[in-house]
Amino acid sequence: MAVRLHRCGITWFKLDAHPCWKVEKALRDRGVDYEVVLEPTFPRGKRKAVKEHTGQETLPVIELADGTWVREESSVLVEQINDGKYD
Repeated sequence: MAVRLHRCGITWFKLDAHPCWKVEKALRDRGVDYEVVLEPTFPRGKRKAVKEHTGQETLPVIELADGTWVREESSVLVEQINDGKYD
């Protein structure tokens, strides 16, 4: 698995306004091999691994095979996905 997507547990909310879904949809549409890691939706303070690796509790986050964690706004992540950064 080359990419792990850390996202909230609200997986049924599939609107483009939802950042986690927007990034997951971009990964799917691009055909990127990825694994979903569901992080606690509430409270954000329970997202200990996300905080440890990014300094933030905000989702979504992409974790690469080399151990790098990428936390950007969802629109930036989608742009990077569409540019082939995670292929």
